[in-house]
Amino acid sequence: MKISNLAKFPILLSLFAFAATSCTKTIGECDTAVNCTADFTYIDLELKDTLGKPYILDSYTVTPASGGAAVISKTINAATDSTGHYIVMSDTEKSKVTKDGVYFDFVGKKGDSIVVSQPYRIAHDCCHVVIKSGLSIVVIK
Repeated sequence: MKISNLAKFPILLSLFAFAATSCTKTIGECDTAVNCTADFTYIDLELKDTLGKPYILDSYTVTPASGGAAVISKTINAATDSTGHYIVMSDTEKSKVTKDGVYFDFVGKKGDSIVVSQPYRIAHDCCHVVIKSGLSIVVIK
């Protein structure tokens, strides 16, 4: 029995629909069928002084607001890092956040003094970190 090309279309469509739905799995919060870009995403904080120039910290940490070890802890080399931009979270730390978001505290120091303390809520979209709340620019007075 010969099947016409037109009659084959519904059969192929049914097989494709079954295959597409059977390949979708949910692991944790994310569907494995999510197509992510190869981009590396990060959330940064820009610090400026009152004249609008970059404010350079000596060090900073990003710690979960609920307590625990710092997710990021960095000492700044003012000779090579003079941009005033500081990474709050990147795709490298994506496993530390949820789709709903996790609260973090960014604490920056100059000498032994805390000069900036900013709260953030950071989440992921299954591919990259995303900011839910928190400032992107802070002026240090």
